[in-house]
Formats: sequence, structure tokens, C-alpha cells
Amino acid sequence: MLEPSDTLAIHALVSLYGHLIDEQQYQRMHELFTVDAIYDISAFGKGVITGHQAIAAFLQGSEAAHPVAHHATNIILAEASASRAVLSSKGLGVLRDGRVASVIYHDEMIKGPEGWRIGKRVALPQISRK
Repeated sequence: MLEPSDTLAIHALVSLYGHLIDEQQYQRMHELFTVDAIYDISAFGKGVITGHQAIAAFLQGSEAAHPVAHHATNIILAEASASRAVLSSKGLGVLRDGRVASVIYHDEMIKGPEGWRIGKRVALPQISRK
């Protein structure tokens, strides 16, 4: 079971993602992701990116196609130990034309010497169920 301070740190990490991306602070991806993090955005046709430096380079290179605002919500911890947590969250992205899109994130968080970081993130589009 997680200490309350760990739960708060994980929630803050999920929120920090949106702030850093929206402020184009890609050089700070090491604050979000582990050195060998896996960022799976294949559901969006972008493949799998490995490592916080590669993630930063990808985000910087895809700036024009990226939402201008990210909002994290509905964070649910599914599993947790003192050094690992599995969670799901939802995100709202405001697109350049003003439309809003929704995404589901499945994350594996790792606690290391510098605190909690995302070790694996899978992003899935929230698709209408008609």
C-alpha cells in the first residue's frame, strides 16, 4: 500500500505532464519519464518511443500536431507497492481549432532515487461508442 505522500506525488506527476507539454518544456521530460521509459502512442499511428530523451525529441518535433492544452483527470490507481504503481487516467486535449479530444492513459510508475517517474505510458484515443 502506498503512503499518502506517494499517492499525492503520483497525482502531481500526472498533472505535471500537461503543464510541461503545454509550456513546451521538453528539456524537462526527465522529470516525468524514466531514462528507459516506453511511450506507446501506436494507437495514434505514431509508434512506440523509448527513453525520455527520445520522447522529448518526438514531442518537440510534433509540436504543430499536438494539442495546445492538456488536462489530466480521473486518476485511478489499480495496483501499488512502495516502488511501483499501475494507474489509468483520462486526459482532455484542446486542439488548435478549438475542438476537444479525450485520451485514456495507462501508466506504470516507478519510484527511484529522484522520486516517481513514468516507466511506461500507453495512450489510447477515447472513441465514441455508438
